[in-house]
Amino acid sequence: MSESPSGTGAASIANPGRQAPAAPRLPAGAIEATSPRTWSRSFPATADQVREARQFLAGVLGSSPLAVDALTCLSELASNSVRHSSSRRPGGSFAVRASLHPGVLRVEVEDEGGPWESHGEPDGQGGRGLDVVDGLASDWSISGDGTGNRTVWFEISYP
Repeated sequence: MSESPSGTGAASIANPGRQAPAAPRLPAGAIEATSPRTWSRSFPATADQVREARQFLAGVLGSSPLAVDALTCLSELASNSVRHSSSRRPGGSFAVRASLHPGVLRVEVEDEGGPWESHGEPDGQGGRGLDVVDGLASDWSISGDGTGNRTVWFEISYP
């Protein structure tokens, strides 16, 4: 697994003021971005790694007010990659990228594509994950045609 922050410093979204020693300290949970910052990590496409992906993003977001909605959306997208994409095959993987831009958090989940195979739940409880993302995110979409890698992303705006 690789984890690769871009930019400088060891700042998280919850406290980006740590990256510049001369910058004033931001209050807990504050979000500020003057230039894009990106974090990424790859995961084996197994069900237990959805939790690891959430922990990765939680570490980036810290106590940010965006955390609850972002972690819920990530959980849905990572679960879809593990359950419905070609990543579910032995040795498959998915990647999570989080980027903070002024006013918006963007999270992407990239998997190995393929047709999404729905595994209908006998109790009718499945198939609502993207509805949850749609309700929580400011915007979201899917890129890729199923023949190669697919990326599903969401954005959450903040003041």
